[in-house]
Amino acid sequence: MAIPTITSPDEAQAFVDARIAEGSDYIKIIYDDGKAYRLDFPTLTKDALAAVIAAAHKRQRLAVVHIGSLQGAREAIEAGADGLMHLFIDRRPDGTFAAVVAEHRAFVVPTLCVLASITHVPAGEPLAADRQLQPYLSADAASNLGRMFARKNGELAFAQETVRLLKASHVSILAGTDAPNPGMAHGASMHEELQLLVESGLTPTEALAAATSAPAVAFHLADRGQIMAGKRADLLLVQGDPTVDIRDSRNIVSVWKLGVKVDRAAYRASLNN
Repeated sequence: MAIPTITSPDEAQAFVDARIAEGSDYIKIIYDDGKAYRLDFPTLTKDALAAVIAAAHKRQRLAVVHIGSLQGAREAIEAGADGLMHLFIDRRPDGTFAAVVAEHRAFVVPTLCVLASITHVPAGEPLAADRQLQPYLSADAASNLGRMFARKNGELAFAQETVRLLKASHVSILAGTDAPNPGMAHGASMHEELQLLVESGLTPTEALAAATSAPAVAFHLADRGQIMAGKRADLLLVQGDPTVDIRDSRNIVSVWKLGVKVDRAAYRASLNN
């Protein structure tokens, strides 16, 4: 897809300023040459990466970096990234990576869902058959959950090991999915991500925080993320106790957005029309 980019570090500030003028709340940088996935495409130099991060910080904006490899992740953190988008599956984490992330006070969005699809771990397909979720999936979403990336690359276990090390180093871990890539669907895949995070060493309560309060803190969204007086009434009511069994997050009774109850029955009926 055609996206704005730069060819040298001295273009960084103008690039960032243009994104802010468009309304961007933070700057996302792609730093990935594709080699971890046996592909080859151009990416920024380390100097350009550092320049864009510095330009974002000059305008008081967070700079988050999409990475595809351990080397890229380390270079992004060392360049001053506030957060990493995705983890790596090309190799096991080295003995110092988590400590370096912690030292720089960066957060990480592992997106284990998409990494499962890339490594051909069939994590999405069971969601389409889950009787708690299936009635609320469109035909296209259900079909996409059964897909995977065409070519297997890497090992999901490398990313899951990295999550365990990041937790041990007290790095903030946020829940994200990268939907609608193959094997994912908006909404439903978040439940999969929570389960994968728990399987990677987070407690159910920590996984729930990764999807609620932790992103609010990381992205400086003071009006949401917790159930408190004065904050947005974005609420999910479930039957069961997801702090004990994270899969209970799927057993949804009601949803409210900004205090308005969502008509889930009408939404479900619309999928059958």
